[in-house]
Amino acid sequence: FDDIPARRKFLKTENTEYGHCLAAFERIGLAHPHLAFRLYHQNRLQRQWLPGSMAERIAAVLGEGFLAECLPLESDNGVIALRGVISRPTASRARADRQFLYVNGRYVRDRTVSHALRSAYADVLHGDRQPAYVLFLELPATAVDVNVHPAKHEVRFRDGGAVHRFVAQAARDTLAHTATAAASANPQMPVTAPEAGAQLHQGAQASAADGRLAPPREGASHPSPHQVARQLNFYAPLPETAESNLPWEVNPALHETSAFSQVSTQAGEPDLKGREALDSPPDSSELYGLGMAIGQIHGIYIVAQNAYGLVLVDMHAAHERIVYEQLKARWDARDIPRQPLLVPITLGVHEREVALVENHRDALNTLGFDIGILGPTQLAVRGVPALLARADIATLTRELLRDLEAVGSSRLIEEGRNELLSTLACHGAVRANRQLTIAEMNALLRQMEATERADQCNHGRPTWVQLPLKELDRFFLRGR
Repeated sequence: FDDIPARRKFLKTENTEYGHCLAAFERIGLAHPHLAFRLYHQNRLQRQWLPGSMAERIAAVLGEGFLAECLPLESDNGVIALRGVISRPTASRARADRQFLYVNGRYVRDRTVSHALRSAYADVLHGDRQPAYVLFLELPATAVDVNVHPAKHEVRFRDGGAVHRFVAQAARDTLAHTATAAASANPQMPVTAPEAGAQLHQGAQASAADGRLAPPREGASHPSPHQVARQLNFYAPLPETAESNLPWEVNPALHETSAFSQVSTQAGEPDLKGREALDSPPDSSELYGLGMAIGQIHGIYIVAQNAYGLVLVDMHAAHERIVYEQLKARWDARDIPRQPLLVPITLGVHEREVALVENHRDALNTLGFDIGILGPTQLAVRGVPALLARADIATLTRELLRDLEAVGSSRLIEEGRNELLSTLACHGAVRANRQLTIAEMNALLRQMEATERADQCNHGRPTWVQLPLKELDRFFLRGR
């Protein structure tokens, strides 16, 4: 800008401007993995990327660590296609600085797609945490208007609602991997997965060269939890002497099913009742993605052995996710079973909370609560969701009323169902320092394997990690 002083004065420091150049260089490099790139600064080579696959370019630009914490995403309905990688919820970031979206090969920032991805992560991210992703959206040129920003950084879709639904569903399907699928596909995935995107877009060079998406791989769609369960023999029958004495049962005297075993039977899946999880021969650990339980550490973590090594499970976080997914399914079906209380629980509350109960009686009934009004400042809890019958009912009810007050109107309750159900699941999950038997631990592992998004709890924390035998050998210097 030597000849244009008026513009030169707006330049920042040399390091700042170099940072802007580097950011633009990375965006272009990610879009063209089939090309080699070199970046020089002050006559010194700063970056050099050789031609390769999309996964190799992502690892080169953003680091092996970034790719290790990502899941490959690929979806194509014939008209619109989406491919790339999205981060695991446990690898979320405080800033939205690792979000790369390309529409028909051009880097853009789009609120429609950003909102769709946030909605897909809604019940697996905590607070304001941000997902990371590198995504390529392909759709007909006539379906997108690129002339809405001077720098072409924004676009306008002809049918934004359809794009939003497609992107959100594709991301949800990817995030809904079961624990079993993850463990079976890559035993080290929760700890290190340097090849998490290695299978992404075989033939990426050709597809990037001609501007088209490579055809989807056969079998690229993710199996449902129950398909995975059947493939891995989760429903194998066990001896009739099996007992179901789980601490999370609704009421053993009533012979109700446990919270770990309420798998829907409407689609033909058998009711587990935790019986398939009893003690099995040592080699049975190879039949299950999360293996068979060995013991418990400090009443918090379950230790299990599978074909690849050692598995550690946070039992409260894992059970919280299981209960949460069951509650969501029941809510959608308007079929949350209620457990009447033999002795109603009386609560002293504020007048506004009594008004909340009166105004949101239908929503409370949908959630499985039967709460009566005894007076201006008194409530009586006569029934609760069957899944949560052994929770601290008084605390649970107060937390629910607090959430109802925050959510607001009945219409917003439907939209804010995740917050409400997350509160219920947290209180209904088995607590730390609860001593479980081996059968109970195995019941939890089997239910995790049949539950979507079982890799993280409702707050985005991991529920289990895998320690491969190779790592254990390294600890003890075996083989040296």
